[in-house]
Amino acid sequence: MPLILNSNTTTLAASQYLSMADLAVKKSLSKLSSGKQIVSSSENAGGFAVSSKIKSSLQRNQRLRENLNNSISFLQVQGGALTIAGKLLSRMSELKTLSLDISKNAHDLENSNKEFLELQYELRTISKQKFNGISLFTNPQVHNHSLQSSTDGNGDVNMIVSLARNFITGEFVGASGEVLGGRDVNEFSSSTAPIEISTAAGATGVDNNGQKIPIGSTDLNWSVTGKANSVVRVSKNPAWADETPTAAWVGLDPGPAGDYFYSMSFDLGGYDLSNVKISGQAATDNAGRILVNGQDMGINFPTNSYANLQSFGLESSATEILVDNVSTVPNVLIDGINTLIIKVNNAGTNPGPTGLLFDQLNISASKVVTSQVEVDTVQYSNLGQFSMEDFAKFEQSLSTALAQNGAEHSRILHRLRDLESNNEHLELSYGRNMDLDYAKETAELTKQKLLTQSSVQMLGSAVKLTEIAKQIMGI
Repeated sequence: MPLILNSNTTTLAASQYLSMADLAVKKSLSKLSSGKQIVSSSENAGGFAVSSKIKSSLQRNQRLRENLNNSISFLQVQGGALTIAGKLLSRMSELKTLSLDISKNAHDLENSNKEFLELQYELRTISKQKFNGISLFTNPQVHNHSLQSSTDGNGDVNMIVSLARNFITGEFVGASGEVLGGRDVNEFSSSTAPIEISTAAGATGVDNNGQKIPIGSTDLNWSVTGKANSVVRVSKNPAWADETPTAAWVGLDPGPAGDYFYSMSFDLGGYDLSNVKISGQAATDNAGRILVNGQDMGINFPTNSYANLQSFGLESSATEILVDNVSTVPNVLIDGINTLIIKVNNAGTNPGPTGLLFDQLNISASKVVTSQVEVDTVQYSNLGQFSMEDFAKFEQSLSTALAQNGAEHSRILHRLRDLESNNEHLELSYGRNMDLDYAKETAELTKQKLLTQSSVQMLGSAVKLTEIAKQIMGI
């Protein structure tokens, strides 16, 4: 064997084998401490991937079993409620049978009906019960309300539980249409309140926006008959009352002597005609009167009333209209379009200015407003409103609900057993891929430890070969 000083290849080989043995020891220790034969995906990528999918399936199965156990609890509570409802129905059927006894007097029947109503109250209470906030019974229109579902390996969703139909509102309806356990109804409420009547003719000499129209322009909100045929804004006569920010004088200048009938309309359709209030202010040149639907209200504007605005007030009752809280006239208001007329008499012998200043018209009346409101109002039917045939049908409906509850309970139990069996085999499959054979790995660890010790010794011997070369050379 050659003795080499510069390159000791024997040392390099021994060092490499030592590293390999040391790495193998570390892998064995990692496996033995974790209990897994695949510690990282680099050791067995395919096996690690399969094991991950199996582990995910195991976790999903565990959660689904928890869900199904909750469903069993739900069905047990629901079944208990149905059982109690069955006892209530049996007693109601007995009461109906007793009520058919011709020897029972009116007081006996009334007592039976009292118990019947109380049993209905309890039946309705049962129908409203919940489990963890989930209603035990569905809306009557919902016949397949899924409480729980599962997904198989193909991604198909399987419904596990369908709640029993609402055995009160949905099932217990007699031939007469009456509902055992009470009927939910919508209440209609009405209210009466003063409402201001909208009218564009709140004042003279203004447009629909309340702005004064130019002098000489026609006031389209009023009409006039008699000595004129159009309502025109006129310049204020110095003797007349001052115009207000919301009203201006209308009339003729000059105007012939005689009567002028200024009119405007308002709609009382649908309002309470016995509670109407009308108020306003007016100044007339010359004498004036107020009429409603042709009826003189008895309000007098003197000849010199043009100098100041005069207030008036009308308040109706069922048969009369109270005028200025003093006198009364017949109530001539109608359910529809009404007319307010200001009669102005120009008394001048020669044509001169005449006009009307009207302001602050306010009309209010009470109107009945009916609205539909959602309230939890229940109407209960009496014993006499159901027949024996109705109770036979009710008991059959309850039996169907109990059968449905039991069938769903049975299905869940079978599904749980299937999941448990599937889970057992998945656990075995996962174990075959991932669980460590301790005996085999311990033997492997012993082997690698021996190789490590041997490699250390051989590395020491390889180093000594260089020392022999040095001794020969006398170094």
